[in-house]
Amino acid sequence: CRAFGIRVRRFYLGFAPRVRIGKKVIPLKIFSFKRGGTEYGVGLVLFGGFVDVEGQDPTKPRKGAPWEFLSKKAWQRAVVLVAGSAMNAVSAFLFFAVAFSIGVRLTRPVVGLVDVGAPAWRAGIQPGDEITEMNGQPVREFLELATNIALLPEGSEVELTVRSPDGTTRKVRVKPVADPLGRGLTIGVMPVAPIVEKFEADSAAAKAGIKRGDIITAISFYDRIVGKRREVAIKDVRRLRTILSQHVEPGAEVVLTVRRNGKQLKIPVRTDVGIEKRVVRLGMLNTTEFIVEELRPNSPLKKVIKVGDKFLKANGVDLRTYYDILKAASDGTVTITLSNDGNRRQITLTEKQVLMLEEDVKWKDYIARRVEVGYVVGGSAAAEAGIKRGDVIVEVDSKKVQSFGWFAEYVSRSGGKAMVLTVLRNGRRISLTTKPRPIRYAKIGVAFGMHRMLYRTDPISAMVMGAKRTWLWAKRVFLVIRGLFARTVAPKHLSGPVGIISISYAFAKLGLGTLLYLLGLISINLAIVNLLPIPVLDGGHLMFVAIEKLRGKPVSPGAQVAAQLVGLFVLLALIVFVTYNDVLRLVQTP
Repeated sequence: CRAFGIRVRRFYLGFAPRVRIGKKVIPLKIFSFKRGGTEYGVGLVLFGGFVDVEGQDPTKPRKGAPWEFLSKKAWQRAVVLVAGSAMNAVSAFLFFAVAFSIGVRLTRPVVGLVDVGAPAWRAGIQPGDEITEMNGQPVREFLELATNIALLPEGSEVELTVRSPDGTTRKVRVKPVADPLGRGLTIGVMPVAPIVEKFEADSAAAKAGIKRGDIITAISFYDRIVGKRREVAIKDVRRLRTILSQHVEPGAEVVLTVRRNGKQLKIPVRTDVGIEKRVVRLGMLNTTEFIVEELRPNSPLKKVIKVGDKFLKANGVDLRTYYDILKAASDGTVTITLSNDGNRRQITLTEKQVLMLEEDVKWKDYIARRVEVGYVVGGSAAAEAGIKRGDVIVEVDSKKVQSFGWFAEYVSRSGGKAMVLTVLRNGRRISLTTKPRPIRYAKIGVAFGMHRMLYRTDPISAMVMGAKRTWLWAKRVFLVIRGLFARTVAPKHLSGPVGIISISYAFAKLGLGTLLYLLGLISINLAIVNLLPIPVLDGGHLMFVAIEKLRGKPVSPGAQVAAQLVGLFVLLALIVFVTYNDVLRLVQTP
């Protein structure tokens, strides 16, 4: 500002909001001093900074003096406006640099989940694999990998160096696809793993002796679907959640095998009864088809199954759901009848191979045109109403059932009210009354985390990392903003002040370095958001400067004031919205 001859009333590092107590106004600052007509200081809110200059507010009368902001050339005003965001970016760099000097807990680029049919799945990447390089460049953490892939041009192909849990390495080529959530490109992997990160209140797992950092490697349980006790290896959290939500009777005991400090421990856990009150169901599965669309390239199943195979029977019984295959394999093996191009054949699968069907096979999408019951959960609303396997539901409350999707939506929107179903059974129409219930599931009360590492380096390297991290997070913020405008990122995922406080508390527990890392993240968010073309933000003022250059004359003060009022309303509405989301998340989090 002084370089352009603009008078500065206040220059602060960080923000110093003013609080009014009675007639007294108290600025929230650490310290301040005056020199040459300018008040210099450090605000209590240590993010970026602010500059209060003469003649910037169009609502206040101007003298037309040469030292006023609006008296300067358009390019000079633009430089001053960009400087505010630059201060936030510098703050982010400093926070990141200091954080890496102290030590930051980062997420290792270890794969926790692989989406079936995704590029990573097609390349043979599995849970537990660590991606160490991308196109010959080292990958330090999962976020770095995800961001670099997300920002690739569409149609790109990348070479990844993958290290398996046994230490062997291999190179694979992957062609990323568009992320369904609108966050650029993706290869379909996530870092969450069956590692115990934290416990819910009165957690069943905590009471049983499970500790933070334990890695769950297997679960032994009585399978209410199969009707026998089973032990299943846990490769990812998806399988564990499926077992607890569908196969274990709520309140039943399970035995978890965990790896702790290199040792394998078996710990019995009496599950709690979890209730998903926001969702009601009848407790049944619809009949589906099983046609192989793709097989994982390195799958052992390729020896017995091929693309296009349609699964017809399990031990001679018509297949309706995957549970039919599981139940038939409960004695160790199952005979599957297949058809392909009109030719039938039979294969024998072991129980282990049956489990592979969940992970190594991409089934062709099946759109159910009618509701034909394939499985009824014992003790459910459907079971108590007398609904049976093979029933075809044709009406609900005298309304014709249009499709399975329509029926599922009708049930979920019922709010648990009783309904009358018209069912076709053996050619006869019968009426059954049922009442959907909240979903009940077996719950162990843990939240799962990721493979983390403490990253600490020397001051010089920390500054380099600080610069790289500032740029990395700037790209991430850009992806989110782009997704919001493209309506592929839901606004409900945004966080406000309450959410930031909650997240800050969680980060603080991971150490000072990780907390400073969060402050850097917030600073770079502020830097970019401040440049959005919204009146009252610096980006809005830049927009007025751009319009002035195009028109050859400035935007009228009246138009600027009106636009700023609209911008202020939008910002206040956004703050209320994100704060509401934050509070809702806190209330709904166990």
